[in-house]
Amino acid sequence: MRFGVFTMQLGPADALIARWHRAEEVGFDSIWVADHTTTQYPELVHFEAWTLLAAMARETDRVRVGTMVTQIAFRHPALLAMEVATVDHLSGGRVELGIGAGGAPLDAAYVGVEAWSKRERLDRLAEQVDILDRMLRGETVTSDARYPTTAARVIQAVQRPRPPIVIAAQGPTAMRVVARYADTWNTLGGQPMGAAPPIPLADALAETRRQIEALDSACRAVGRDPATVRRSVCLYKSLVLLQSIDSFEEVCSGYAALGFDEIVIYWPFLSPRAYPTEEIVRSSEAVLVRAMAEVVPRLRGGPGS
Repeated sequence: MRFGVFTMQLGPADALIARWHRAEEVGFDSIWVADHTTTQYPELVHFEAWTLLAAMARETDRVRVGTMVTQIAFRHPALLAMEVATVDHLSGGRVELGIGAGGAPLDAAYVGVEAWSKRERLDRLAEQVDILDRMLRGETVTSDARYPTTAARVIQAVQRPRPPIVIAAQGPTAMRVVARYADTWNTLGGQPMGAAPPIPLADALAETRRQIEALDSACRAVGRDPATVRRSVCLYKSLVLLQSIDSFEEVCSGYAALGFDEIVIYWPFLSPRAYPTEEIVRSSEAVLVRAMAEVVPRLRGGPGS
């Protein structure tokens, strides 16, 4: 089992770089950044995601790096493929492409794109992932798909056959895209998106079980063994996770029991949307560092460890 950390890209840059070094030092396997604009989340995002990953690639030695997740409205798939291949070379083959249908309206307006309907976003996701999958394998892709058109290729990535694709999906339509293309499925672990309050752990796990059933069904429908899709959970709305060592273990053990291969945890950061005081940030960070030393080795070892 891998453990990742989600670091919101807040300045100053030196502090963010120090956080990456600390995350690698305490044993995290991966570091992830968001892909939002300063308009949508001004108190959470200062820096652009793929530029930041290029810096992260050079500032770290071991961890996997990636987006959780890149939004399809921001970039043409040919440009995104070029960015992924570039960071893959800069990191020595450690990048993962996280991608999803998006849906934040202010993010779309930021780049001058109208807010697409959910149906259109899912259609575009399928088309873009198909192009990315082929381009990152080194193919010259000529596509006259309904939405993105291209005739392009990019430098062959370090990882073969291509860098892993992580697709965020919560509903059945997106699950079909996961089943066809993804190396890893990512979920928010049954928690509601946006400003809605978190739901109890038992309810979140029950919802996640339903998502797993939908993914397994989608895989079987396209003739794919569900076991070949890695499962990743980003512990969204997880302030309770870092209140104590016991709560950390309870939450992570719940998702480990569902068969997740990777658990991604937010590194505590000072923000009115998440951790409202410096004292809470310091306390949560201390719990996280201690949990990586005391709890995570047991979870990595599985039953009887």
